[in-house]
Amino acid sequence: MSEHSCCGATEFCAFAADLREWSKSGDEDKLKALALLLADVPNNFVFEQRAFVVDLLERAQAVSQSCLDTLTSALWGSATSGMRHGSPGKPFPEHEMRRNSAQDTLQIISSNSPAWRSMTA
Repeated sequence: MSEHSCCGATEFCAFAADLREWSKSGDEDKLKALALLLADVPNNFVFEQRAFVVDLLERAQAVSQSCLDTLTSALWGSATSGMRHGSPGKPFPEHEMRRNSAQDTLQIISSNSPAWRSMTA
């Protein structure tokens, strides 16, 4: 893994490491605070940091449904935001990339995972 593999920037990799610490806390307030931060991550974060996201959603589910809903909403918003470009009458390449990444993710995570439900919604 290169130093820039987190999502394109060394600073963002350091940010992701800090997120991991908070995600492991089991503290509902910290997890909900993470949701505020995750709402603004790059739209490829959910797929670039797939293991983190799956673990985070499973930890949130163990805390409360409200916590899981808040994090799922923030991650969904970040994954679907951003500029689109394409040709009229054809799907946006960004949408196709997200669909393909979601399909790949579904092949490797448990259907009991809250991440599974968020990728099939």
